[in-house]
Amino acid sequence: MNGPYDVFQAKDGWMTVATGNDERWSSLVHMLCRAELVTHPRYAKTPKHMANLDEVHDILTPYFQEKIAPNGYL
Repeated sequence: MNGPYDVFQAKDGWMTVATGNDERWSSLVHMLCRAELVTHPRYAKTPKHMANLDEVHDILTPYFQEKIAPNGYL
């Protein structure tokens, strides 16, 4: 299983986030200006961030709570 796959509360609704591979994980964290997560030992590759999903969720949640939910794909 890859991830994170989750629904996050946004400022004006909900958004679904799905990162099915390392490339998409990298794109997501770069988009969030958290590029250091790509090389962080706890989150760098899929098995690592999957093993630490609670922490990943805690990292991502505050960012999405400040954003407006998109109408479509990012």
